[in-house]
Amino acid sequence: IYVVDESNAIVAGAKVQVYGTFEDYEKEENVIMSGETNAKGFVQFKNLKEQKYYLLITKGSLNNHQTVNETEVLRVKGKNRFEIMID
Repeated sequence: IYVVDESNAIVAGAKVQVYGTFEDYEKEENVIMSGETNAKGFVQFKNLKEQKYYLLITKGSLNNHQTVNETEVLRVKGKNRFEIMID
């Protein structure tokens, strides 16, 4: 997952939380995995199942509530890449 801001600049140090259901995302409970973006705005999660996930990304007052908050159904083989904007 690559995280950028509204000016398309890389966001390092953003907290990324992964949820298995929209309800958990809304309530911000039952986090499956979490991590922080590196200096290149990237965070990687491994061993996720082939399903759709919901992402909460925050840094300071920035978040992804108004942009993308869910993934496509992930492919088990190969890599899944997402670029998400926070504002």
